[in-house]
Amino acid sequence: MYTPEPVIRLKKGNQIILSAEEAERLLDLRNGISSKVDDLPQYTTPDGSSLNFEGNEILNEYLEKSRYFKDFFSAAYRNPTPTVDGIITAFGKIVLIQRKKEPFKGCYALPGGFVEYGETAEEAVVREILEETGLETEIIDLVGVFSSPDRDPRRHTMSVAYSLRVLGGTLCSGDDAANADYFPLDNLPHLAFDHDQMIEKWKKSSSNH
Repeated sequence: MYTPEPVIRLKKGNQIILSAEEAERLLDLRNGISSKVDDLPQYTTPDGSSLNFEGNEILNEYLEKSRYFKDFFSAAYRNPTPTVDGIITAFGKIVLIQRKKEPFKGCYALPGGFVEYGETAEEAVVREILEETGLETEIIDLVGVFSSPDRDPRRHTMSVAYSLRVLGGTLCSGDDAANADYFPLDNLPHLAFDHDQMIEKWKKSSSNH
């Protein structure tokens, strides 16, 4: 049975079947707004130019549940969505992931993501880092809270950023990451969201310890 969540997505067990961003792209394809979807082959024809039967079925289920939740949450307070980001450094380098999906597809970012219902922010950042980088980590310190209403083009989010140390695992890309690697702190690529601000704040706080 699929379980919808406040950040609307369809899940079966612990597996995400369709995220809000993916559903919007499928809907654009069905409505003729976009001509092709390359990375959702389970829901499209082989050339990605139209939805297959499974795609239409899953999109209809998403739309049905999202209408219910939009009606439900419109009667509640509109609050920022909580997210987390992690700063992991070693020998003057920092772990960054390359985003596989929009927004900021192809840009580099700190590993992180949405806090799931029933978990703490501390649990969420450790989980997200493991899912996106393969690294097992523990929190060293709180870097800060970043809550500008325009920090995420999808919606108003509020991110809690932490610095962490590596306990184990092997660095590799996973989940929503197209790539994961260490980058020199003095030669960073363009970063998504407000992650450059997070790193700058971490640098200032670290220099005071």
